[in-house]
Amino acid sequence: HSFTAENPIEIIAHVSNFNHKKGGLWQSLYIGLEEDIIKQNSNALFYDFFLFGVLCIMTIYHFGLFILRREENTYLFFGLFCFIISVRILFTGETWITAMIPNINWDLQIKIEYTTFYVSTQVFAGFVFYLYSTEFKRRVWIVMNIIGSTFVAIVILTPPLFFTQTLPYFQLFTLFCGFYSIYVLIVCIIHKRVGAIAACVGWTIFFVAII
Repeated sequence: HSFTAENPIEIIAHVSNFNHKKGGLWQSLYIGLEEDIIKQNSNALFYDFFLFGVLCIMTIYHFGLFILRREENTYLFFGLFCFIISVRILFTGETWITAMIPNINWDLQIKIEYTTFYVSTQVFAGFVFYLYSTEFKRRVWIVMNIIGSTFVAIVILTPPLFFTQTLPYFQLFTLFCGFYSIYVLIVCIIHKRVGAIAACVGWTIFFVAII
């Protein structure tokens, strides 16, 4: 049927959500031809798959470098960061994990989604810390670990309805970690550390994308 202002079609979505802080529909509904909707979904899946593949390759590469050079913790932390983000892709966006494991427990799924975000902030801060340990204050690194670990513990030990409410507070913590990392990299530029300019530009662009 075609529909016009004189011949409208009413769509009613009944949505309940008693287990998450954010209720209701999370995304807009799309109406169109079947082939167009399928194409849009396929494009989103391809994008996620591409990112997942790139991050897996980077994970293997940096873990390999760490095995060859155990004293370089930067390889370990960057490899861990890539691995955590690649896992997170499976649980967000098009949620591949539900296609691979249709009966996956929702509580477990949402816990992994939040944990990967919370842990990735700590791991990337660790990468910057070991990369420029002279400029990155150890006590700040310790405080970041304590705060980050507290958030992770809350996710693991509490139900989704509770820990999903911690997200805005952790986002503020993420902003602090990001701005402090930029500050450290600017100090490194002033001290003329090798690669500091490229690292600062790259991280600033990535941080803006995160925001």
